[in-house]
Amino acid sequence: MQKPKIKNYQSQQQGVNRVKINYLKSLFRLAQVLLLLNVFSGLSFAEQQSPDKLQSENTASTASVAKDEKLVVAPILISNPAFGDGGGVAALYFLGEVAQARRSRLIGQLLYSDADSYVAMGGAIMHLNNDNNRAKVIGVNARIRNSFDDLLGGTAEYDSEIKLVVAEYLTKVEDKFFIGPKVTYKNSEYIATNNEAVDYFDRVGISDNESIIVGAMTVYDSRDNDNFPYQGLYFNGTYSLSSENLGGDDDYQFAEISLNHYHQLANSHVIAFRHSGYFSFDAPYSGQAKLGNRNDLRGYTTGEMIAEHMLSNQIEYRWLTASNWSYVGFIGLAGLYNGNMTSLDDADWYKSIGVGVRYRLQDAQRVNFRVDFAVGDDDNDGFYVSLREAF
Repeated sequence: MQKPKIKNYQSQQQGVNRVKINYLKSLFRLAQVLLLLNVFSGLSFAEQQSPDKLQSENTASTASVAKDEKLVVAPILISNPAFGDGGGVAALYFLGEVAQARRSRLIGQLLYSDADSYVAMGGAIMHLNNDNNRAKVIGVNARIRNSFDDLLGGTAEYDSEIKLVVAEYLTKVEDKFFIGPKVTYKNSEYIATNNEAVDYFDRVGISDNESIIVGAMTVYDSRDNDNFPYQGLYFNGTYSLSSENLGGDDDYQFAEISLNHYHQLANSHVIAFRHSGYFSFDAPYSGQAKLGNRNDLRGYTTGEMIAEHMLSNQIEYRWLTASNWSYVGFIGLAGLYNGNMTSLDDADWYKSIGVGVRYRLQDAQRVNFRVDFAVGDDDNDGFYVSLREAF
């Protein structure tokens, strides 16, 4: 399999897939989101009462919050150059007792766009034995119909079909420390639908890939909440390898490291930091670092800019109001590079800035309806609507 040789398509002026955003259209989309939030809040929490009172009075709403707070369902809007304009639904179903600090949950999401792209995701996140063990199983089936404007001319159009299954199991070895294995199955198929895409595949080194990946995880978690922490620290270090001996197409390795920390400056003010790194070795296109992946950074289309390694930093300010609303502002900086860090120069750094709004759907576990709008370099931007935070 051909390995991508272009470090960074912006700095090299090769294979850049820039989609020019019409900002009037972006503003219209933002107005749609704000209208949805207004209707959403009016139907489900119009009186802005306390969460405890709402649990008993509001049994049927757009948020579908039951009296026992087990089920949360919310509409999702999505708008980005890779996926298109569309929407769907996301749901959480909590298990166990309300009084538990961390509750096991089932998760699901269905999305569809006007580009005939779709994502179907489901799984379970389990806290077992008084949180002495943690297990996670996530499955994803997706088709993304990509259409990228190439600075070399023309528009590369191709389909990405992704099948992904991730399983993790952690055991507490000391207070707040966990270790355990992680196993991933990933099947990535790329289908060129015009000649420009065929040329793009050759330049970037894109080809189908099937990987069976095994890894070892180390986690430290002192957060006061999984979903919307006010204070605490979360560290995750994972080293993984894919091998032909395990049934995959390639032999490659990668390491992921992240550190999130949260500080409550006052009752209504929280500042959150995220520092992350992704380092791949002999990886195919599907296993390399991608700007925008896992919300590092927001404001970029995942897959446009890739490299062997990535460093990312984000800061997010969260203003918690007395009602169910919260507001956030965030900035970020990420660097993409091949080889060692000495190859990083000014053109390899990417910036992001954005704002967001949160609406509290379920108080006990701090589940929010999240809307973010982020702007990156060179006319990149994006909306993010979900039931989970960026970090």
